[in-house]
Amino acid sequence: MKFSFPLKRNKKEHKATRPNYVNLRPRIDNSNILAQAKKRKKTNTYNVRKLALPENLANLPIKKVLVVIIVLVSLLAFFFFLKNTTIFNVKEVVVITDKQEDYSVVKSIADEYLSENIIFISSSEIEKKIKDRFNSIHTVFVDKSLSGKLKIEVIEDIPIYYEANNTGIYLINQRGEIMEIVQPRDKLQFDETEQLLRENKLPADSDQVRIKYLSKFEEADRSKVVWKDLPKEDKESTLTQMKDELASKINDFSNKLSDQLKEDAFKNLIGSYIPNNRTYKVGESVSLDSLNFVSIVLDFFKSKNLVSSKVVWDSAYSLEVFLQDNPKVLFSVKRNYSSQFSDLNTLIYHGQFNGAKIVDVRSSNYSVVR
Repeated sequence: MKFSFPLKRNKKEHKATRPNYVNLRPRIDNSNILAQAKKRKKTNTYNVRKLALPENLANLPIKKVLVVIIVLVSLLAFFFFLKNTTIFNVKEVVVITDKQEDYSVVKSIADEYLSENIIFISSSEIEKKIKDRFNSIHTVFVDKSLSGKLKIEVIEDIPIYYEANNTGIYLINQRGEIMEIVQPRDKLQFDETEQLLRENKLPADSDQVRIKYLSKFEEADRSKVVWKDLPKEDKESTLTQMKDELASKINDFSNKLSDQLKEDAFKNLIGSYIPNNRTYKVGESVSLDSLNFVSIVLDFFKSKNLVSSKVVWDSAYSLEVFLQDNPKVLFSVKRNYSSQFSDLNTLIYHGQFNGAKIVDVRSSNYSVVR
């Protein structure tokens, strides 16, 4: 008996065949959509990086930043070129002055800048160096040329006033600035007693007056003097004598100053002596009111052919003018100078001026001491 077994079939033969479907719809072009997606991705990346930068830096366009960097680098390179080049070095120095005086020190200061780049030379630095060496110089002009010529013009300040006191002679320009200090050949110093006398603080019955009074007696006779029983008039007379001696000491000193001021450098200056110990510094300003008053007074005497030998401020308001071979005249700044000149003209016209010792026109009731 035969059994029949089913034959093994080929898998390929029995494999189901899938039908091929054809999409009859037209294909859609999505390249634009992809490009927009890439652009959005790029923008998002840029925004993320932008948030990580500082706010001010993030707002700067990159192109402008690059331009600025290029410009700065170019300027820096140009600066180093100017700094190291010898094209603009100083080759010639010229010093011009308004007076025929020796300004070799100015020339030596200017010569320090030879072979230096004229572009980087400071005019204010040159001016300061020169003025520090010369107090009398008022203005300094510095002219720099790219050809290498450095020209310095110096204009000297001129003193037109002087003010002398116990500490020195101060030369003053027309702006009222101390431009130079001349030390007196002789010094004037006051001891404690003289200082009290100058301030009117020394009483007549003080020990200083007693010692002065006893000095005129022999040492053996001094013990016989009873100071407390001495008349008040004698004490006051001794005090007056001490004040006169102090006044004579100050007067001698002012005369020596006057002689010193008669030298060629100062003989044409207008000024006065003030018996005080105030000190000034170069460049310090002083009031010109009193000096202008002195100038007006001296001009009046000059118009009368009267020569003054010395002018002294007895106080802040009272002026003493010493005339050669003529009386001493007292003026006051509190009274109009025209009225005082009018009184003097009257005295001169009537012949009451010559031969007098003191003429006082400080008030309308002028006085003449013979």
